[in-house]
Amino acid sequence: MVSVIVPNYNHAAYLERRINSILNQTYQYFEIILLDDYSNDNSQSILAKYKNHPKVSHIVLNEFNSGSTFKQWQKGIELASADLIWIAESDDWAEPTLLEELVSPLLDNPDISISFCQTLCVNSDNNILYRTESNFLLHTIHGNKFVSERMFYGNSIMNASMAVFRKSQIENFDWNFTSMRFCGDWFFWVQLALTGSVFESGKYLNYFFKHGKDVTSKAVSQGLFFKEGYKIMLFIKKNVSIETDKYFINLERLVDYYFEQKKFFADEHTDKEVLECLALVDQNTIKLIQKRNYKPSKSVQLISKLFYLAKGKLN
Repeated sequence: MVSVIVPNYNHAAYLERRINSILNQTYQYFEIILLDDYSNDNSQSILAKYKNHPKVSHIVLNEFNSGSTFKQWQKGIELASADLIWIAESDDWAEPTLLEELVSPLLDNPDISISFCQTLCVNSDNNILYRTESNFLLHTIHGNKFVSERMFYGNSIMNASMAVFRKSQIENFDWNFTSMRFCGDWFFWVQLALTGSVFESGKYLNYFFKHGKDVTSKAVSQGLFFKEGYKIMLFIKKNVSIETDKYFINLERLVDYYFEQKKFFADEHTDKEVLECLALVDQNTIKLIQKRNYKPSKSVQLISKLFYLAKGKLN
């Protein structure tokens, strides 16, 4: 059985599409947990339509806004009666075979902690903005290797709706990620991957909806990927062994991503804060940025030097 958690906030326009894409799954052994984080649209009236649906086990309507989708994740996980969990974001939708494809590996191999597929990011005009990619049709990888190769410089499971995972593997988690505004899912998947193996399907079974009400655009302008993500990178460095050559490839990718995002930052102050965080991850990020004819501020260089002095890595 699978517990399907639908955390919603102001997604009334997309809720029925989402819930119907769950109800139409070819794998039908599931319960649905519907959560609303005190929406101010008509979300709650839409959810009420499913009150007596046999697949819906809980409808929980918050009396105030929690301020965090990750707190809603935690609430849904606590309510889940199944060990296998799918967090189906309220504005996304799925192919009918998503659960069938992702549940099967978890049932066949108890060592697998996460099973995920590929996703297409689409806008309201049904244009494909970008897509995740896999080199394999079906692939299982040890969690440590997955984290070291795929999760250091960013979140390869970039949309919760593309994954099914085991509840039993998260008993000893650090739940501080619920205070994060943007990168909590990244930290969640890293911790979960390190408890076992990861299965990846190369099939496109999930649709990540990009619209004006999503959190991504605002988060990018505030540099949250870097300002929150540096803590996750440091966690990975502490807990996972990364081969030297692959580590520097990861740093190159991180710097590439910095330059991709930099043009969307709200202002120079945001850029300064981001560079400070990159310096805390590794002073080599600043050196790589300098090689590309970008000179960070003196304060960033000083922070980098002080950080490595503290670590005994500079004289």
